[in-house]
Amino acid sequence: MFSLASRIYKHIGNVAMAWTVEDLEDKEDYMLVKGMIAMIKGKYDEAEEAFVESGNGEMALEMRRDILHWEKAVDLARRIKPSELPKIAKEYAHQLEFLGKFDDALKHYEDAILPETDDPEKIDFVCIQFFIIISNF
Repeated sequence: MFSLASRIYKHIGNVAMAWTVEDLEDKEDYMLVKGMIAMIKGKYDEAEEAFVESGNGEMALEMRRDILHWEKAVDLARRIKPSELPKIAKEYAHQLEFLGKFDDALKHYEDAILPETDDPEKIDFVCIQFFIIISNF
């Protein structure tokens, strides 16, 4: 099935899709393939669900980042890979700042630098480090 699709895409000159379809041939996980096809078709919610169900939540996270669905990327990072949350929050803050949404950007910059803790000592430590860094500019 995939070889026919690959040949058709090559024939019509869509080499990128031909390579993508060829890449799918090697996959054995049905849900992973389903997610990749849904992503190609622009059905991102279905793709995310299939990636997460197949145990490839990081692919869902990467997809959401690539298509700039920041709110969903932040939610996924909290659930799947919390270590990525600061990086994603920072990227989202940059986007919001560019759009002139400075209050929202500030919230996400704070998410990027503040640890997720209620311990005042850890928060104070991070804040002191941040102020030392910005005072050098």
